[in-house]
Amino acid sequence: MSLVLAVAEKGQVDTSLSEKKHSEYLELENNCRSVLLTKLFQAHQARYDDSSSMDILKPSIFTSRKPRKLDRTSYLNGLRGLACLFVVFHHGTEQFYPWIRAGFLSTPTATNLLSLPIVRIWLSGHAMVDIFFVISGYVLSAKPLRLAREGQHVEAYKTIASSTLRRGVRLYLPCLVHTLVVVCFMRVGWLGDRGLQKWNPAPSLIEELQKWLRASLVFFNPFSLGHDYESHLWTMPHEFQGSMVVYLSCLALARSTNIFRSLTLFILAAYWMYMTHWYYFLFTAGMVCADLHMILEPSINLDIDPEQPAKRSLLKRIFHGVAVFACLWLLSFPRFNEGADQSLGYASLVPWIPPSWRGEVYQSMWWLVITAPVFIAVLDSAGHESVYQKFLCSGFIQYLGDISFALYLCHGMWINSLGLEMVHSICGRWGFQMVEGDVGFVGVLILTSLVVMPLTFWHSEVFTRTVDKATLRLSARLTKL
Repeated sequence: MSLVLAVAEKGQVDTSLSEKKHSEYLELENNCRSVLLTKLFQAHQARYDDSSSMDILKPSIFTSRKPRKLDRTSYLNGLRGLACLFVVFHHGTEQFYPWIRAGFLSTPTATNLLSLPIVRIWLSGHAMVDIFFVISGYVLSAKPLRLAREGQHVEAYKTIASSTLRRGVRLYLPCLVHTLVVVCFMRVGWLGDRGLQKWNPAPSLIEELQKWLRASLVFFNPFSLGHDYESHLWTMPHEFQGSMVVYLSCLALARSTNIFRSLTLFILAAYWMYMTHWYYFLFTAGMVCADLHMILEPSINLDIDPEQPAKRSLLKRIFHGVAVFACLWLLSFPRFNEGADQSLGYASLVPWIPPSWRGEVYQSMWWLVITAPVFIAVLDSAGHESVYQKFLCSGFIQYLGDISFALYLCHGMWINSLGLEMVHSICGRWGFQMVEGDVGFVGVLILTSLVVMPLTFWHSEVFTRTVDKATLRLSARLTKL
């Protein structure tokens, strides 16, 4: 009897334990289901928010911005953006107000204060292209060179292989999308033959697309002269060639000693300069700047806040101030068809141009090419606490850096479409003369800039969010195939 009672009590205990476990299981299941549904909803909401057409099209001025994380080379992003803005000014003044481009006092009428040395840096589009190429050489080589210095040769080879595969897609695919947009502008009559670049539409859309395809296939050739549908894409083949020079140099020197690698890069840069291969020189000089940065800063802290200044000696500040002043002066060197040999502050520099650089094509480039890498090296050595890097790391300048590639692609078609239409229409309606010194004409140019520039920035933002970022994702996936 006692045995039966014991078994019965045990069954009741087991039943109560089972019910307790079952209730705990149900509670756990409900909690998991609630958490899972919450996570799924949040993921769906985030995906909806990211892919919302309104968010894609919304100008960044109307959106909240997260605090930007800066590192020791963030100033290069800002410098690239500022240089791109100056390229826009370069093309704009070439199109609408070429008189301002003459070197100061190169002619009796060349007295515009905006063409003074250093001040005219905002017109020096060719100097800005040189800066682009030096920055590219610096950025593309920084990681492989660092890995090589640390003895991580396998990782360096992997990085070089991945970067080489992605580079062509990164450069050319956005250009193809942009030139297709140019085709659309042509077909609706927004681009024609009134500007410096002439667009001649084909009789039909099919013929236009065939013409665009042929031009694009030629453009894919790294030794081509650009794309027929966008004149300033002449830099892209040089960009691709220079990138390959960087990757090949990193590959060849990955297992070399640090001293031999640095010496070889310096000699290679000098050789390109002697042979007048100016864009190869600029990319290699960018590598030299990156290597020099690692020599002077062996341990790079990527979390450094540029807002925290350190004590700097007065002598160092004076040196960098004089060096930056001299570099800006030389980067403002006018072209010879703008009166460089007669211009104040530059005529005395013409005899110093080497004989191999004399001629219609190269003589205007010597001082720009030789100064661009020196300017980068000076800014780099000034340090994150310097006023120069602080300025280049400021909000708007970093914003320009973020959209710089898209801005470089997109600005020309707005200048030659809406810009030309506004200037010709307003001047024709109000009788302003499109000549130097006409106050009404200058006012029309200012008004046109206030309309075209924000529109160009907005287009560049949308292009960056869609095409540029999609290209980056696509090129990253190619390395996993």
